[in-house]
Amino acid sequence: MKFIIRDDDVNYHYTVDQLSRWYSGIIDMCPISVCIPAFIKGDFFKWNRLAENHIPYSADEWLNDNTVYKLGDNYVLTAYLKRLLVQHKIGISMHGVSHRNDEMELEEVKHNYIRGAEFYTNRDYTRELYEAKSYLSELFGVEVCSFTPPQNMINIKGLNALKANNLSLCTDFLSLRNWDDCIKSYGIINYVKLCYYKLKKEQYPYVFHHHRMGFVRHCRLQPGRDIGAIKQELNSVYKNNGIFVLSTHSYGFDFKMESYNMTMKEALLDIIKYSKQFDNVEYTTLHDIFKKK
Repeated sequence: MKFIIRDDDVNYHYTVDQLSRWYSGIIDMCPISVCIPAFIKGDFFKWNRLAENHIPYSADEWLNDNTVYKLGDNYVLTAYLKRLLVQHKIGISMHGVSHRNDEMELEEVKHNYIRGAEFYTNRDYTRELYEAKSYLSELFGVEVCSFTPPQNMINIKGLNALKANNLSLCTDFLSLRNWDDCIKSYGIINYVKLCYYKLKKEQYPYVFHHHRMGFVRHCRLQPGRDIGAIKQELNSVYKNNGIFVLSTHSYGFDFKMESYNMTMKEALLDIIKYSKQFDNVEYTTLHDIFKKK
């Protein structure tokens, strides 16, 4: 089995003090797939705090807070990430471009990051995605090949931009009831495979490919999750010698789990230690499972 930790949202506004504290004790056991919006737009932590706490906000203020912050302009953070990359303690993936969807004509996504999901869109993001991918690839000296969408939401328009940029995807699979979109996105053979595992009441545990693009699903670690359910899913993936991707947000590592007397970081450490009881577990990154051989 391959075991992967996916950390979304790492961006210009993070500090080395934050990230080194959050990653301490984890990256010596398992590398982390650092999923980066290369050109974050606006004050990320301000809007994140409002979203996490369901605090009302001004749409005009949000729209006007549109300064673009390039990751590489935070020189100290970038140098820290480069050191971890050389030490094989992280892999680099994309997490959107700006983490911002300002298409005000789209219906607002409730209980989510401010308004909408960047790649659940009516726009063609092919060029913006190319620029962000090229930027991160040059910044870190690797060919970035993997992508996680903000809010784990992506539609056909967003997917087409990924395909045009040879990016593979880690996110929720589409509802199998939407067979037309599934077949367009995954191909009919992969759709049949997903349906077969659905009938077995299991999640599909492998990477599959369609039009040279790889797909893999993930399992969420959030404060409201049942740790026992996460371990059950890990057991199922191990049984099938599959790929277990645990997605999380390091900015939430100090948050308390809702049903357990522990923080989210402590829950993550517990799950990693649980995985250590199994033989033949490879701790790796999204980049490594998707990179061209």
